Amino acid sequence: MANTAVSTSSWQSAAVTRLTGRLKKVNSADTVVVCTIGPDRAPHDKVVHLANLVAPKVAVYTFETKQIDEPLGWEGREVLRKEFIGTEVTVEVEHHAAKSVSGYVYKGKGTEGESLNEIAVARGLASVKEKCIEVKDLVMHQQLTRTRGWPCCKSSVSLYGFQVNKKSEKYDKLKELQEKAKAAKLGIWADDRASKRVRDIVWTISDGMNLFDKYNGKSLDAIVEGVCPNAAGVRVFVQLDGTFYYLTVMLAGIRGPTEESKLRPRAIYFIESGLLHQPDIKLVLNGAGNNGQLLGRIIHPQYDIVQELLANGLAQIQDWMLTSMDPKDVTRLREAEQSAKQGNLGVWKDYKEGPKTTSLLSNSMTAKVVEVVASDMLVVKDASNNLKKIFLSSIRPPRKESQTKEPQAKLTMAQKMFQQPLLFEAREFLRKELIGKNVKVHTDFIQPKSEMYPEKVCCTVTINGKNIAEALVSRGLASVVRYRQDNDQRSPHYFELQMAEHTAQKNRVGLYAKKEPEPMKVAELQGEPIKSKQYFTSLQRGNPNTAIVEFVSSGSRLRVYCAKHSCVFPFLLNGIQCPRAGRLEPNGQSAPGGDAYGNEALRLTKDQCLQHEISIDVESQDKNGAMIGKAVVAGKNLAVELVAAGLATVHRYSAEKLSYYKDLCDAEELAKAKKLCLWENCVEEVKEEEKEVIEEVLEDNKSERKVEFKTVQVSEITPSGTKFYVQYIADRAKFLEMSKKLQEELKNPTVAGTFKRGDRAAAKFTDGHWYRVKIEKLSPTKAELLYVDFGNRGECSPSELQRLPAFCATTPSVAHPVNLAFVKMPKDEDEMENARRAFAKDVESEVKMNIEYKNQDETYVTLHVGDSDIGRGLIADGYAFFEPRRGERYAEICKEYQEAQDKAKNEHLNLWEYGDSREDEEDRR
Repeated sequence: MANTAVSTSSWQSAAVTRLTGRLKKVNSADTVVVCTIGPDRAPHDKVVHLANLVAPKVAVYTFETKQIDEPLGWEGREVLRKEFIGTEVTVEVEHHAAKSVSGYVYKGKGTEGESLNEIAVARGLASVKEKCIEVKDLVMHQQLTRTRGWPCCKSSVSLYGFQVNKKSEKYDKLKELQEKAKAAKLGIWADDRASKRVRDIVWTISDGMNLFDKYNGKSLDAIVEGVCPNAAGVRVFVQLDGTFYYLTVMLAGIRGPTEESKLRPRAIYFIESGLLHQPDIKLVLNGAGNNGQLLGRIIHPQYDIVQELLANGLAQIQDWMLTSMDPKDVTRLREAEQSAKQGNLGVWKDYKEGPKTTSLLSNSMTAKVVEVVASDMLVVKDASNNLKKIFLSSIRPPRKESQTKEPQAKLTMAQKMFQQPLLFEAREFLRKELIGKNVKVHTDFIQPKSEMYPEKVCCTVTINGKNIAEALVSRGLASVVRYRQDNDQRSPHYFELQMAEHTAQKNRVGLYAKKEPEPMKVAELQGEPIKSKQYFTSLQRGNPNTAIVEFVSSGSRLRVYCAKHSCVFPFLLNGIQCPRAGRLEPNGQSAPGGDAYGNEALRLTKDQCLQHEISIDVESQDKNGAMIGKAVVAGKNLAVELVAAGLATVHRYSAEKLSYYKDLCDAEELAKAKKLCLWENCVEEVKEEEKEVIEEVLEDNKSERKVEFKTVQVSEITPSGTKFYVQYIADRAKFLEMSKKLQEELKNPTVAGTFKRGDRAAAKFTDGHWYRVKIEKLSPTKAELLYVDFGNRGECSPSELQRLPAFCATTPSVAHPVNLAFVKMPKDEDEMENARRAFAKDVESEVKMNIEYKNQDETYVTLHVGDSDIGRGLIADGYAFFEPRRGERYAEICKEYQEAQDKAKNEHLNLWEYGDSREDEEDRR
């Protein structure tokens, strides 16, 4: 063998006339391989030609040609193999060549034992060469052959000396034995040898799976012809139904040393020594790969070669292969490998046993499946409620060319599924099997991030002991990924996956069906109001409809697929208002943006109905064509569930006509009482006595305007001029005390927390002091704020925000937004700014405020300094217009405001300088 030969060593020189070693291989009845131990104490293989013999040749596998045996070549080889393989032999060398020797081979030590040369001739396995003259060099050999016609064999030329046709007793003995064999018509001298004794050989197999199916679990007689270069497989001859098959069989359960390792030649020699041409070898097939390679066990009567390789550190366990083996055999192999580790043998030379770990357990978890993204991709929720995206190990979704002209990049996953029915069928299988159920997830390996793909966590997912990937593959709904032989990053159940794929191919299901399924005809109603209207009637008539929730965009907005009507459309929950959701990170945590509790509402709806079958009643449509109605999940009204959790409010106008209106109201009252989510900080913005004043003023049956002044300070005027913020003087002392305490608490600020839109927090103003704020808009780089105790606005980085201490987190805002009653500001920007400045000048100091009325949650007031009405003064000076208010109780004050406007108009003050500048006729009335 190339891996054991030494090119220049004394034992190979011409002076060596005798070799002793083990008969390792029989190539034919005239050629054997003897393994000797050289001076370097390393094994060396030597090809030995039996002197003076010529035997029929045995076919050898080549890539270029399909060889066949010479008649009786195989039988002759088998006689010597069965009798002498593995025995100690002595070679009496007669001639040397570069890579071989010629001589007489005797069994045992010395030349007293049986002669293989004589046995081969006596049994008719080989013929004796005619005597030839041996010359000193090739030139003389050629001259003698050409000029004298002497029979001379080129292979017998010796370059080491001159010998001329010596008399040989051994040769004469061979000739005598040959004559006897001829007379007895033995072997090659038989009359029918050419017609009967040639093997039928199949050198390559196209479908290893079919062979495995036929002989799975059967013990087959095998002859090991060679060892694979990776030191983890063998090449064997197996006779099946009269035909010889030349098979490459990978040894189940192991992989050999790496190509760079110096141990690989040693491992190859180890296998050759134990198996090569050994008798009574059995082959049991364990499986077959898609590339035609077979997986199996080579059984020797005395030992297990795989176990011996592991015990000597010449191989390592290949986990994915173990699933095809008996558990008892697996235990033996693991014990053998462990003993090699402890002895630091072979590949474990530098092995150091670390502390015992439970890595297998740490890589396993029980999780709930919340979404089937694709037929190989799931989203699961672990025990800590974290969302994780995982991939099924070693499988690939069905991939067929789309028949649509739409670019695939523009299609959503749902659209791709409908156009490729196998994708949809695979998704549906996983959805029905897994959604909402607990599964066992074992992380097999992590596929690193590449230029085209992100990092993938590849796992085996089982439910009730069933491997879901294997179930997919067996139905033809996924294919098995092909790996290089040296790639160990694969499913530990790779063998079962291959078997499942073979089952699908044999049953012609899914990907392997004879006829490709037609694309599904599903109508997309998103953004199609006209088409949506056509489906509305049939959907409404079919109430209740069964639908699958394909996507959830907010707590109250779904995207559903109705198989009965073959359409996909947006669906809105009727009768409720849900906060807008921000973007969710892959781990399920809330990203900046969105309304308060918007993401929580989204998560609740996702948990309850994403990819579940739900019952929907279509009740109406919006202007964009979205269907509006009721959704029932597992017998529960989803809208009522959201309201009860404090994640939605009742929209009175649309809910009053609903049959479940009372359920919505009861759920909302319950959420308020428990102060859940949206109702967590449900506090009145004004004091109780002020609320009573407002309620009294707003009663329709009151005809008398009530005046009750409160002293306030205007803290902020908005750009419009009519809206401003006031602080009650009575609250000033408490506010100053709270502000002082806030500065003390935040003197040493902690790490910024996580906030969302609508949250309250603490932020610094330009004066360097901390104030309470409400987050109105939030992005990763900027937060837009409302200073709730003053009414002014500002911006800062989200990292500069701090959580409010508990003592002031729920305290009502000190600044209250109000509007000037009976006053309308001009639309022109310059005129509006003039009015705003005049108003700001009038309210520089404390003023008296009276609440006049409330309209759509806006409070309207009049302000007074002494006996002077500030709003009426602005109108009288021509800075603003009078806005009338209907009602008997406002008649007197409206008359005063109208007179003030008439005065400014007659005197052509400011806005009235050039007459009535109002463009809208309605404004002039």
